[in-house]
Amino acid sequence: MLLALACLAAQAHAEMRALLVGVSSYPTLDKRYQLEGPRNDVRLMREVLLQRGFPAAQITLLADGLSEAPPTRDNVLAALDRLAGAAQPGDTVFIHFAGHGSQQPVDRNTPEGKDEPDGLSETFLPLDVGRWEGGTRTVKNAIVDHELRARVDRITDRGAFVWGVFDSCHSATLVRGSDERRLRYRRVDPLDLGLKKADLTQTRPGSSKARAGALGNAGRGRGGSAFFYAAQTTELAPEFELPLGDPRHQAHGLFSFMVARALALGEPMSYRQMSQYVLAQYGAINDSRATPLFSGTGLDTAVLGQQTLPVRQWPLLLRPSLRVPVGSLSMVAKGAVFAVVAGPLSKSEDVLGYLQATSVELTGTELEPVAHAGRPAPRLGEMKPGAYARLMSSPLEYVLRVAVDAAACARDCTVSAAVSDLQTQAVSGADVQWVRRDDGPDVLVELHRDRVLFLPPTQQGDDAAAKSGAVGFATQGKSRAGLAQALGAHLHSIARSRNLLRLAARYVSATRANALTVTLKHLPAAGHALQTITAERVPLLRNRDMVALTMANKGTVALDTTVLYADANYGILSLFPSTGAGEINRLEPGSSFTIDDIAIEANGVVGIERVLVITAEATPQTEQADFSWLGQAALSTKRGQESEDMKAFLDAAFADYATRGSSQPAVPSGRIGMQVFTFNVQR
Repeated sequence: MLLALACLAAQAHAEMRALLVGVSSYPTLDKRYQLEGPRNDVRLMREVLLQRGFPAAQITLLADGLSEAPPTRDNVLAALDRLAGAAQPGDTVFIHFAGHGSQQPVDRNTPEGKDEPDGLSETFLPLDVGRWEGGTRTVKNAIVDHELRARVDRITDRGAFVWGVFDSCHSATLVRGSDERRLRYRRVDPLDLGLKKADLTQTRPGSSKARAGALGNAGRGRGGSAFFYAAQTTELAPEFELPLGDPRHQAHGLFSFMVARALALGEPMSYRQMSQYVLAQYGAINDSRATPLFSGTGLDTAVLGQQTLPVRQWPLLLRPSLRVPVGSLSMVAKGAVFAVVAGPLSKSEDVLGYLQATSVELTGTELEPVAHAGRPAPRLGEMKPGAYARLMSSPLEYVLRVAVDAAACARDCTVSAAVSDLQTQAVSGADVQWVRRDDGPDVLVELHRDRVLFLPPTQQGDDAAAKSGAVGFATQGKSRAGLAQALGAHLHSIARSRNLLRLAARYVSATRANALTVTLKHLPAAGHALQTITAERVPLLRNRDMVALTMANKGTVALDTTVLYADANYGILSLFPSTGAGEINRLEPGSSFTIDDIAIEANGVVGIERVLVITAEATPQTEQADFSWLGQAALSTKRGQESEDMKAFLDAAFADYATRGSSQPAVPSGRIGMQVFTFNVQR
């Protein structure tokens, strides 16, 4: 377990409390509304909270199959009331809800109803949810958003900080996957709860409520708050088997899993930085169906109040094999190196030897002795009970796992033949692994006679609407060789975009990124006033809108900056510096630079698009660190002696480690930082 001694010492004056609610089975709902993931989400979140220093006695579980007390309405509200009664100034209270959400019309004659501009209240459905009751104008036992708001307010009014994570959705439509075991959405259609269409006719969808979040202005007491929502009110919150490609995967809510991963990463960051991490992780799996929402009064507060974290180390388990109880959830990958020390308080120089990860599961890793840092591989006899494994480094994984669905193009299909050709060759610029569809691919290539679609995990169902905005290309007029070339080019684009966002997720909390203040302004095409864009929000942008970006170096070290635009078609464009233009991209301390003409074009594929800002601390008498070449479809410059940072980005964008004959990609140095801003671009 990750040591929490330093955290606990720093917070000896305050308590860390948590309520984890997960509802998977709904006895009163139809079979298609039964879930698998919430109980797994709760189990995983509890484990991560223990790693971050929460006392086991202060974590309350209400999850069917995991706790004696079922997650009924009365039990959930009583648990929230107990938290409010126990909260003290300085406490941190973590609340996690995983299960179905829905909506119901408000009573306009009540104060709560007048506060709902769209005419709908968001609801969380507990285990004992019933049907719509016309007399009381509510779904029996549903937990309504204003009931949560009132209890959160009681907690923050007492001076405690509340962090709420809500993994359910309130979408206007329900999308079903082709395989209900693999893909579900956490939303129950109000009509299936007994409401009539007439009950919903007075609502006004698309109001500011979707931007404010279900808890609205809750948590404005002196304790502060941060609220993380899986999806906006018009979107879907999916669950499917995670981690992708792991044969031991389980059903998880995508949002819960990403938040748990951010916590398990073990790096100090603010809630605002964590929001960037989560959004970048969504991009790394190519998800475009949901745009998580983040709000609250304390987004710039350190997550869980932990300004610094202890050394990332775990007890070394000696039998039946060398092993540590940490894995891919904490971004540990095959090839990760651990230093063995005698105990948790050992000095960094008192290393007994090194171990390397040979097999990685979600929360466990197999190790073997390895020669490293000038030391020979340690003997197994040197590993004593009580020893700890201290994480030294872990490589990023850039393999793109691709499956093919040729059901619609099975006979005499030229594009199928082109795929076969590509599978016998290396995809230029990408490290592609061809897998079966049942293996949970990163990308499903769906073949049709007239088109090819590239589907991320949340679009790999049979729902036609889900695929309407999918990335792809038309096959007409292309030869077999031309089709293979087009397939390879698209896979490389997907891999490059995905890998850059994986890098960004790792470096959003880097200090040199924080020294660079990035401000974005949105000028709608209709000519309305400029609106500020913040990293934790996903604004809606439309064709011909303009965005202005200003970078200001608030630090004491010069920063080399590169600004990239990643579009919904997996294209990468360098906004600054311009590729090959020789622009000076070094910002001295106290200086700033503005790009005031970023034009939004929504003519082709639309959806989630991003601005990536890369910073590198400048060193005296060195050339500028310019990463504008990341926008190239292929490397066109001669190769020389690259820095480790250059190698790291070459590996991410062009799988260059395979060219070098290395089994692992390079990792950027401590000089690198990244920031990510996410847009929802629509016509």
